[in-house]
Amino acid sequence: MRGFTSLFAFYQPSHYRLGEVAGRKWLVSPSGQPVAWRYDSSQLQLITLPPDPFDDDLVTATQVAAKLGRNRADLLGYTWTPSAWTPARLAQIRRLNADSAAKQQYIGYLKERYAYSIERVNEIYGLESTSFSDLLTETFAKLETTKPTVAADDRQFLLDTAARVAEALAEALKEAHPGALLFTEPVDDAEIAALMAQFAPVLVSRQPLAAARAQVLLAKPPLVMPKNIVGLADDPQPLEALLSIPSK
Repeated sequence: MRGFTSLFAFYQPSHYRLGEVAGRKWLVSPSGQPVAWRYDSSQLQLITLPPDPFDDDLVTATQVAAKLGRNRADLLGYTWTPSAWTPARLAQIRRLNADSAAKQQYIGYLKERYAYSIERVNEIYGLESTSFSDLLTETFAKLETTKPTVAADDRQFLLDTAARVAEALAEALKEAHPGALLFTEPVDDAEIAALMAQFAPVLVSRQPLAAARAQVLLAKPPLVMPKNIVGLADDPQPLEALLSIPSK
């Protein structure tokens, strides 16, 4: 990323000014909030997610991370392994075996979406299954994922899954390290960012989202800066103005 000097030289609209927060130089918005175009991710403890986003190992992974995080003097909060929220991710879930939690969730999703009608699913998905139980062993190898209805179904399942991951991690962290801050994975997708921001106190994304409780913006500052954008570097004080830092 660009250093502070080069960033300021590159982008200094007239209604922003150079300011100091805890002895560091920041580009400051008219509201007085420092603009966060970068942050020190080394101050976050990583929760390494299991490959299956619906596996109970997600809770275990949070507990493992909390054991390390509670002993860190520089801890600012937690984040988790970035995921690919793309059709390719869903294609992988479809190929999983029948005892996979994610495959079971996906088939359950189709069951509810089509009101328990396997005939309707067969019609839309080009299948010949006799029951939803059969779908657990279906690989969907010949599925036309470009069909509008299938694409819409896929998108909704990915949105639901992204929200589920953020919610599950937030709940697990409340037990493993009460009061700790949870930062989202870096998010480019606006819809997924909005969903994750409902559960994680700090959104990390390239687009500003006014609904987020606090946000680290991994991009050049927009012309209109929401008040929830915060700056993080060597000192967490800008964030402390909005949210408490977890106790040890």
